[in-house]
Amino acid sequence: MDELKWFLYAFFGLWILWLITGGPSRFENRNRQLLEQPAPIEGGRPYKIQELKTK
Repeated sequence: MDELKWFLYAFFGLWILWLITGGPSRFENRNRQLLEQPAPIEGGRPYKIQELKTK
């Protein structure tokens, strides 16, 4: 039972951190929804759907 309690504490703690850092309404999530592939292939930067249409 102690393992479950610690798991729930850790899960709740991570949820609080996620909420403090912006949660689902982060600036990146609202304005640039997609990510490029990592550095060797592309730059790994976020981009908009409109930018995808122009590629």
